[in-house]
Amino acid sequence: MNTFDKSTPNIKDKKISFKLDLSNQEISENDIKRAEKNIQIVKSLGLPYLEKMNTVPRDYDTKLLSKEECLQEMLKQLFIACEADFISSYPDQYNTVCQDVFDDMDSRYKISNYLGNEKNIWEQIKNKTLDSQVLINLTWAYEQVAIYGYILGLGDKPNYNNQCDASKIVKKYFIDKNLNYDTLLQRSTLINKEELLDYADLIYRLDWAFVQCHIDKKPFSLDAGIIREQKYALEKALNFDPVHYYKEGSLEITDK
Repeated sequence: MNTFDKSTPNIKDKKISFKLDLSNQEISENDIKRAEKNIQIVKSLGLPYLEKMNTVPRDYDTKLLSKEECLQEMLKQLFIACEADFISSYPDQYNTVCQDVFDDMDSRYKISNYLGNEKNIWEQIKNKTLDSQVLINLTWAYEQVAIYGYILGLGDKPNYNNQCDASKIVKKYFIDKNLNYDTLLQRSTLINKEELLDYADLIYRLDWAFVQCHIDKKPFSLDAGIIREQKYALEKALNFDPVHYYKEGSLEITDK
């Protein structure tokens, strides 16, 4: 049975657009100043930008994680990065290295108590179901460690175009056996939310610029990998969910 109705309009003759529901947005004076400042930075880099970019973290729709939650997120990313890094460096000692890293992180940082979704990654690493390229890709988690270190006052503000010093991170948090969960928590001081929003706003605009350059088939002058990893960490730390704008939006189909 042919269910195709020839009277149905050809979709090629239609214009499809997506309309965001922005009725609940509460844009503050700080949000406006932040946007103006970061737009100038993006412009100075010669990258595309939006004067009105709606899906960026703002004060009203973000909530900074607690100090302990941020520390746990940092240590989870450190664990995954170290596992992938050390195993990639010593593949002939896979099983030993894999277990040693876990045992060390668990004894000092209680990693098994809050591994969460990263437990699935850990299981795949342990069961050798990830190829060498995926393991290398997982070492990008060091960039997230750097962001959380900044949020917790344990490290300097990361650069959106320079890779973090992974060896320094490993030496600081993994090799220094004097550190444990309690001492790190005690040394941590949570960043001011406004300061973090300022950097998050910039990272979201740079990420948008990367996507737009890709669409327009134009070169992107920055390291998109660093920006994307930092964005993941900032999104989590700020409890920001840009997807909800799209969930509340609607498709519009009109004649061309």
